[in-house]
Amino acid sequence: MENAIKELIGESSGRISVAIKFRSSRVYINSEAPMRAASTIKLALLFEACRQIANGTLSGGQKIAFGDKPAGGAGVLDHLPTLKELVLWEVLTLMIIVSDNAASNAVLELLGKETVNKACSDLGLNNTKIERCFMDFEAAEKGLENRTCACDMLCLVEAFLMQGKLPERERKRAMEILGNQQSRKLTAAIEEEEVQFYGKAGELAGLQADVGIFGEGENVAIAAVFVEGARNPLEAHHLIANIGLLIHQQMKSVT
Repeated sequence: MENAIKELIGESSGRISVAIKFRSSRVYINSEAPMRAASTIKLALLFEACRQIANGTLSGGQKIAFGDKPAGGAGVLDHLPTLKELVLWEVLTLMIIVSDNAASNAVLELLGKETVNKACSDLGLNNTKIERCFMDFEAAEKGLENRTCACDMLCLVEAFLMQGKLPERERKRAMEILGNQQSRKLTAAIEEEEVQFYGKAGELAGLQADVGIFGEGENVAIAAVFVEGARNPLEAHHLIANIGLLIHQQMKSVT
């Protein structure tokens, strides 16, 4: 598996970071290389929001208002100007399944950067930090960036799978949201009905990424793949999809 992925990487013009965990084996290739997190960092917002809903600091039914300034980029709220508020669970759902940046910025404002970063630190994600709002290019030009690495993202998404990291009610709700993500990168070369996938994709100019869990029950694999600096987005998409296909084939071979 590792050799097959290295062969794929050798054909790419990009800088690749891969972390994959099967039941009894691991594949780590440049897995601690610093990467721009793009929308994969929204997993950290979801985790911390679920934790606070569980402990009563937040309520999943509380109303979240949206500002008048469009966030830009992915999502639907910028295109629904008469929709002024939603309950928190709905905002979290939009943040993940369509990567809505207006929803994401509302969640980040609610939680606070320092709180999200502490949650990442508590999970042992030493290379993950959020420094700016989504689509804030002025902050990015000043050097503020949301960063992570494939190894950290694998651990973060695994926290939604593991019992004990979140109370079971909130964990199941989070997994339901992650299972409805509408972007297909790691699973793009697999028929949709053949695989259950829970995760979060991300992209910025020059960067494509996907993080998630393949399968359910006992037969699962967890993966994080980042591709930066490829010749074009299509090359990066193909590489991520082919790695996802290898993971799927490996899982089928051991069932």
